[in-house]
Amino acid sequence: MKHLLVVMAVFAFVCCGSASAKEGSDAVSGASGAGESAKQTASSFEPVKTDKRILIAFFSQGSNTKRIAEELESLLGADIERIVEKKNRKGFFGFLSAGADATMGRIGKIETPSRDPSAYDIVIVCTPVWAGKVTPAVRAYLTPMRERLPEVACVVVAGVSAPQGVVKSMEGIAGKAALGYAGFVEEDFSTKNRARYDEKILEFLKLFR
Repeated sequence: MKHLLVVMAVFAFVCCGSASAKEGSDAVSGASGAGESAKQTASSFEPVKTDKRILIAFFSQGSNTKRIAEELESLLGADIERIVEKKNRKGFFGFLSAGADATMGRIGKIETPSRDPSAYDIVIVCTPVWAGKVTPAVRAYLTPMRERLPEVACVVVAGVSAPQGVVKSMEGIAGKAALGYAGFVEEDFSTKNRARYDEKILEFLKLFR
C-alpha cells in the first residue's frame, strides 16, 4: 500500500507539473507545436558581431529548445553541441520517468560530448523544464564539465513557469553565476506572439555584443 501511495503521489506531481514541464511536447516526447515565428527569426535579425568564441550546448526532445539553439547558432556564429540522452523517454512511461528523474535531481546518461567547453569564451546551455526542474540530461552535461566551463549563459524553455528557479539550479550545478539568461514559455512559440518571442531573443543577444 505504501508503495502504491508513493507511485500515485509521483504520478499526481508529474501530471500537475506537466504544464510547467511541457515545452510543447519537447519536455516529454515527440515534436512540439511551435509556430512559424521561431523559424523566421534568424533571417529577420542582423547577426551579432562578436570576438567571443561561443558554444551552444542544448538538450531538446522535441523542437522548441532545438529551434532556439539553432537560431542562436545562426545569429551568433556559434558552434553547437546537441546533448543526447541515452534513456528512452517516449510514451506514457517515458513521460513518468522524465518527471520523476527531474524531480529527484537524478543525473542522466548522455553520449560523450564532442566539443571541449574550455576552448570557448562562453557556453550557452539550453534546456527544457521537466516538472519544474533541470532535465537529467543537462545535469549530466554540466556536472563533469564544472571545472572546464568558461562563462555560462542559460536558455530555459518551460510550459508556463518562470525560469528563475531552474536557472539558479543550473548555476549551482555549473558552480558559477550565469552571465545572463532567457526564459521562454509555450505561448511564446505561437505565431500571434512572435513579437514577444523576438523581444526575448533580442534581449538575450545583448549579452554578446
